[in-house]
Amino acid sequence: MAKFPRTEPEVIALAQAIIAGLTANTTVYPSLPLTIEELTTNLNKVIASQNATIAATAAAKEATIAKNEALEMLTDNLKRVLRYAENTVNYSDDKLELLGWGGRSRPSSQGAPGQVRSLKIVSQGPAWIALNWKAPTEGGSVKAYKVQRRITAEENEPIDVGTALESEITLVNQPRGKELIYQAIAINRAGEGTPSNIVTVTL
Repeated sequence: MAKFPRTEPEVIALAQAIIAGLTANTTVYPSLPLTIEELTTNLNKVIASQNATIAATAAAKEATIAKNEALEMLTDNLKRVLRYAENTVNYSDDKLELLGWGGRSRPSSQGAPGQVRSLKIVSQGPAWIALNWKAPTEGGSVKAYKVQRRITAEENEPIDVGTALESEITLVNQPRGKELIYQAIAINRAGEGTPSNIVTVTL
């Protein structure tokens, strides 16, 4: 049985696949619990809010709340559609794959990504930091990146603080007056790559 994705990039990718599959296969799924237009509007709100979160650091808290609310609604709606789809086609793998979904898990045909390269600080300010990096040159294709942070004096293990589809990210609401360590990791369905070099900063 396929597992519903947990990360934001994976939810967005699944939404795009489901919308494309529903649009191209209306005869297979004739009576949706909500319209394709509603799903598309929901997805667009998530993407717009995601962009606003990155671009507007001054309004980042409000944009993040709006994005999370939209993402939660999108997640609920996608699960409704998938339950409908699974019941409609009796968990047929071939028909569920039309939506980018599946009845049973299949082993990945590619390996995990390699190591992210050349992580660096682009700019920084009070409680925010912008980072970029270079994609791995080895391993499987990259689906997304996650950025981890560790507070030098407080945490032994890094924690996830952001995800990105491209090789850059702006993180807001970061701790101030403490030495922070960041690293980036490439991810795909097969797993995670080796963490990048670290960068250290006090905001």
